[in-house]
Amino acid sequence: MRDHLADLEPEALLPPQFFGSPPLTFQPEKRLMLAVLEQALATLGRCAHAPGGHGRHLVREVERWVASTDTRWPFAFQNICDTLGVDAGYIRAGIVRWRRRQDGAPPSADPRFRVRRTASG
Repeated sequence: MRDHLADLEPEALLPPQFFGSPPLTFQPEKRLMLAVLEQALATLGRCAHAPGGHGRHLVREVERWVASTDTRWPFAFQNICDTLGVDAGYIRAGIVRWRRRQDGAPPSADPRFRVRRTASG
């Protein structure tokens, strides 16, 4: 079975390219931002085929958050990506491709999204 999330697979990176200097493990604000991003992507994967209105509401909320380019809020999607050095456009495009494949397909048993960092991060 083909992994439906293959478009979000990261390119090969060396540990210093991913963690930068200083490592994310020593920056609580960045760890929190990464947790927010991971939770949003997990919500998409978990609720993409939710039968009830609540699941669909959560998916729409995450999709609006990801699509927004508003940077007035510190935890806006664009700000999180910029701070973590993650390519926001890459994630947006990957979500669009993933959602198109999910239409009519059963949800993955264990959806996982991986985040690709930009070279400047």
